Amino acid sequence: MQLPTSTAHLEYDLNILCGPYGQPFFVHVFLGDVPSGIDYNLPIELPSWVAQQYIMPHSPDALAADCDLPPPQPHRHQNHHHITGEELPPAQNDSPSATPKLPFLRHSITASLCLNPFLITRLRLSSPTDLTSSAVIPYLRDNLHWRLAAVHPERKELNVNDVPIRLWVRQCEVTPLPEGRWGPPVVGRGETVWEATEGKDGGLRKGEMPEEEM
Repeated sequence: MQLPTSTAHLEYDLNILCGPYGQPFFVHVFLGDVPSGIDYNLPIELPSWVAQQYIMPHSPDALAADCDLPPPQPHRHQNHHHITGEELPPAQNDSPSATPKLPFLRHSITASLCLNPFLITRLRLSSPTDLTSSAVIPYLRDNLHWRLAAVHPERKELNVNDVPIRLWVRQCEVTPLPEGRWGPPVVGRGETVWEATEGKDGGLRKGEMPEEEM
């Protein structure tokens, strides 16, 4: 694998947003098939597994006390918006323009994982400059997956729809400084790669978050 040169290239980041939740957990990221029955108490030795991200969310009860909010309510699992528990008319469920905003944006834990090193390896590319949208976006659409696992008392898999979490991919153009100059690279304005997470449990839906928050 080659490191970035002074040539501009695209960078793909998997962003994670998690609202108040009762326990820490891991987000396991896969590029490829995810078999069922994974034992998360053991090292994961699967070709498709690429990384894990530890998430320590705010406690719902503590957050309610600090912010003078009503106590958190249990999730309802029929015809509801997974994160808020808000009942939605059936006609709105599939309408991006009617998607309610996430209520926990100001009280959330965020994380980000750069996918470029894993993409270069799996797409057998020689350089980051080969990470074109035409090659990467279809690959992410078909191969990017994630699973959640509790931290204690056992690392059991969690139902993604029971956790206030959203994941999405952003792409942006990165231009390293010319050789001989020091400093961070120049990062262009990013855009969300909706195809990478659309229709997947826990994937961010259009309209759930203002563009400036992404």
